[in-house]
Amino acid sequence: MIKDYSTLQFKDQSSNIVQDNVRKFFEQIKNCPLIDGVLLKDVYIPFANTQIAHKLFRVPTGYIVTKNSSFGVMQLISMDKDYITLKASTASTVDIWIF
Repeated sequence: MIKDYSTLQFKDQSSNIVQDNVRKFFEQIKNCPLIDGVLLKDVYIPFANTQIAHKLFRVPTGYIVTKNSSFGVMQLISMDKDYITLKASTASTVDIWIF
């Protein structure tokens, strides 16, 4: 989770303008749904449905397989606030970014 951007008040107006521009840029990054996620490494997904605890404490927006030990395709079965359930076309060990 990304913390909120804190601002300071400066006597110099140009410093306040720079700070305001940095805050606007920070808010764009913070609001990107891909940023607020978790990387799970070396998750074994067999040919059967596999529940994976993601610990986001919310329903994920999606997932990206970042490393795959095989050419297996991951099929999304379900997502809830505690688990994402995937099924592999062939048994695989994956790294997965859940966001």
